[in-house]
Amino acid sequence: MNEVVISNQNGVVDVHVTEEVALAMRTLQQKQIAIQEMKNEEEKIKDLFKEAMRTAGVMSIDYDGIKIQYKAPHTRTSIDSKRLKAEQPAIYDAYSKTSPVSESVTITYD
Repeated sequence: MNEVVISNQNGVVDVHVTEEVALAMRTLQQKQIAIQEMKNEEEKIKDLFKEAMRTAGVMSIDYDGIKIQYKAPHTRTSIDSKRLKAEQPAIYDAYSKTSPVSESVTITYD
């Protein structure tokens, strides 16, 4: 039986789980750690592509069903509120801000 019992007695929280639930929790934690490690590795690989493509002045690579697009750093104007723009365009203009956007690569597969 998958059971989690949580009780609160006088401000003291007591948690009881079955072995099956405890195993699922440990498995989930291991998976989340592995996912984070893979995300970190993915970022390192993307950084290699960004550097190589920026240096070579290449914006797009198509190779064997994989497409990599380089986007140079740029700025973007963000809106604090859509409603503000609709109701108070002058205030919207006063609160608009321009901020830098980091370079990136996008990888897609056929």
